Amino acid sequence: MLQHLQKKKKQRMMTRERREQQKGLNIDAMPFSSSDSKCTPINSKSLYPSSGSLNIWLNTTMQYLPHLAKKRSRCALHRWARNREGKEVMANVMTCSVCTVNLYMTCYNMFHKESNLEEVKGAITRS
Repeated sequence: MLQHLQKKKKQRMMTRERREQQKGLNIDAMPFSSSDSKCTPINSKSLYPSSGSLNIWLNTTMQYLPHLAKKRSRCALHRWARNREGKEVMANVMTCSVCTVNLYMTCYNMFHKESNLEEVKGAITRS
């Protein structure tokens, strides 16, 4: 009986911690659906760590799940790196469930793991 009560107490504490983390991240304001008509564009302002609209892109507590993007979707990271010029990447594009950004499959991991995308902008442009 004591073990059962300890287990319940631990579960309540974990749930409370999760809620506190979510409050700090303002989960309610985040777009979780990829059914929106437009995806979030990438630019230097949106990538700004403290105030950018995509400031959650490196959050390790979030579960970023790729979804198939709509037809004719373009990789937002390539569009940003190429200043909307040059060949657009439209094959194998996924939409992030949290960030609602369209990303090419190889860009998906880079986008969520690379802390300074400005530094790798040239490499993205050439890919």
